[in-house]
Amino acid sequence: MLGLLGPEIGRARERGIACRLVLLGDYVDRGPCSIGTLRRVAGILDVEDASAHALCGNHDHYLIEFLFGESPRLEAMEVWCGNGGLTTLAELGIDAADLAAGDLADLAARARAAAGPEVVAVLRRLELYRTIGDYVCVHAGINPTRPLGEHGRGELLWLREPFLGGRGWKHPFTAVHGHTIRGPEVFPHRIAVDSGVYRTGILSAVQLSGNRLRFFCITSEPKLKAFKRLPGLEQPRRFGSPEPVAASDELAMTAVA
Repeated sequence: MLGLLGPEIGRARERGIACRLVLLGDYVDRGPCSIGTLRRVAGILDVEDASAHALCGNHDHYLIEFLFGESPRLEAMEVWCGNGGLTTLAELGIDAADLAAGDLADLAARARAAAGPEVVAVLRRLELYRTIGDYVCVHAGINPTRPLGEHGRGELLWLREPFLGGRGWKHPFTAVHGHTIRGPEVFPHRIAVDSGVYRTGILSAVQLSGNRLRFFCITSEPKLKAFKRLPGLEQPRRFGSPEPVAASDELAMTAVA
């Protein structure tokens, strides 16, 4: 995806257009290389500096609470492990037997050492939301009727309804979000980007400029069978013809919602 977006960002900057890159969270638990993904995020933030922002997802929050919480809670660990957390913990050298027999504080210290300073630092840098012009980027959602500043971490990282329906939306901005697998999807109050790459094999991004947008999607399965089987995709979608991505086995396409 960065290979696809990089030239777009470069061309815009050549024309004097300021560009921001916002990552919407959930870098862990969704594949075999969660820690490697966090290192990649750290590299992006270091290279792009103030032009890139990495948001915290609910899965990232589980990891943060385990690593840095004053007293990791067994109940939270059970929920996390049941939602992909065991794959991330395995990368840190911790398995289910360790969790059953060990002290969570000791295991957290061991995991911090295994993760290394780069991963620890990037986890501490993750933001809850980022406002850019008329858009607010957030991992999960925003309550339609309550001021943004009154939102707690739980809503920003986990909320679905009433955000998705958007009834009574009072905010002067449009939310750009992940968390719920609905993307690409566009409504007046929200733009959904999450296409569920761990389930569908499709990774999506959206390019925004004023009131115009364009989706980019990459996949190794251009017929989109898994994507088309997802529930809740009421909006019709048209996809341009797949185009090979240079030096990759993946295919790129522009999605028009």
